[in-house]
Amino acid sequence: PRSGGLYCVGRRMKFRSCNSEPCSKQKKGFREEQCAIFDGKHFNINGLPPNVRWVPKYSGILMKDRCKLFCRVAGSTAYYQLRDRVIDGTTCGPDTNDICVQGLCRQAGCDHVLNSKARRDKCGVCGGDNSSCKTVAGTFNTVRYGYNEVVRIPSGATNIDVRQHSYSGKPEDDNYLAISNSRGEFLLNGEFVVSMFKREIKVGDAIIEYSGSDHVMERINCTDRIEEEIIIQVLSVGNLYNPVVRYSFNIPIEDKPQQFFWDAYGPWQECSHLCQGERKRKILCSRESDRVVVSDQRCHSEDRPAVITEPCNTECELRWHIDRKSECTAQCGIGYRTLVIHCTKIRRSDGKVQKVDDRYCSGQHKPDDRESCHGDCNPGGWDYSPWSECSNSCGGGTRRRGAVCRKASNGGDDESKCSQRDKLTVQPCNDFLCPQWKTGDWSECLVTCGKGYRHRQIWCQFGEDHLDDRFCGTSKPESVQTCQQQECASWQVGPWGQ
Repeated sequence: PRSGGLYCVGRRMKFRSCNSEPCSKQKKGFREEQCAIFDGKHFNINGLPPNVRWVPKYSGILMKDRCKLFCRVAGSTAYYQLRDRVIDGTTCGPDTNDICVQGLCRQAGCDHVLNSKARRDKCGVCGGDNSSCKTVAGTFNTVRYGYNEVVRIPSGATNIDVRQHSYSGKPEDDNYLAISNSRGEFLLNGEFVVSMFKREIKVGDAIIEYSGSDHVMERINCTDRIEEEIIIQVLSVGNLYNPVVRYSFNIPIEDKPQQFFWDAYGPWQECSHLCQGERKRKILCSRESDRVVVSDQRCHSEDRPAVITEPCNTECELRWHIDRKSECTAQCGIGYRTLVIHCTKIRRSDGKVQKVDDRYCSGQHKPDDRESCHGDCNPGGWDYSPWSECSNSCGGGTRRRGAVCRKASNGGDDESKCSQRDKLTVQPCNDFLCPQWKTGDWSECLVTCGKGYRHRQIWCQFGEDHLDDRFCGTSKPESVQTCQQQECASWQVGPWGQ
């Protein structure tokens, strides 16, 4: 049975709450169950698969329509009204205690009773006096490329409010809020893909609201009590301007003394080598009650655990590679030639070779860059002009030179006196990779009907490094693209009556 149930009394349809005790934890909410009834039913709507799955649609619904059953196609922005009204006792939305009765939203308290004015205090206690919790607040403004941990919000926290102010004063920004859980799974804006529009993230029975990235002040907020730890992060890309993130939340006050312990399963640190390296988990001092990370001084009375390690970057190996050799210094007899040697990263799966900085091969013996050679004393050899410039500055090219047979009669072009097999006029060069444009995934279409736009991140990359856009040339892929959703509904005007 669900909480907030109703029954009517008498002919005038008076309603009173019943079964107002909170439900035990369940996998699906009541509105979610009502949408799931229609799973596999596509109503002959063009484009819907036969195994379509329906989930509740909350955002973007008018206040007067909150008690209609709007359901969204899972994995899509398309939504439809599947019933004129939800079942009596269904809450009007995830952000309110009010409940639906006969298709109308009616006032209810946090005690699930009609016409009750009971409200939760800042600690999440229904009818409480704000005395059972304390507020934690702080600011984060450190920048480093990629995901940066801002704060860990423990299980039991309420009234979460996180705000990221755009450094430019415009919605376009290179810093974006993200959420992950303690298992390292992203709940919002993971894998360098950012949602530009409003979202609601369900964490247990709590609903976390996200403003979308297309705001001067990007915001994450939640009034519900969360039942598992979440980690607020900020994704920094582009020009790497310092973010300005302010956060606050409430946590229960513990009557008993706090206990602290060493947590050996902190975040993985960077790999020790570009190939065939090892990475370590950071050892953190955590508070036992909520696993919040605290100063290491709190754990000094405990024995520090052994560091947890694992191999990393095992898919490649590093080797010294001889790129090219010079001509022998002696045209006849013993001489020497110089070798151009650089460090390469070789991918084991396909043998692909990539030039990297020589410091990555510093642990290996580097071959001598000079070797002996013997010039051909046979005057019937080839005389060469200097090599031309390489045809490409990267990505593989060729260089050329002219050749004249020394035995050609009277300086003519007769080459029959010289071996064609020994003739070398074309040579590969600059076979290392060029900087390339890299693209992120397209965002979803920013409109639910009609013509709209979707976005993706574009950056210039060389090996493991991100470069300025000028190094990748002018053929930059498009970062904005039009998208066409189903036609929007519109009024049709018929002819006037007689």
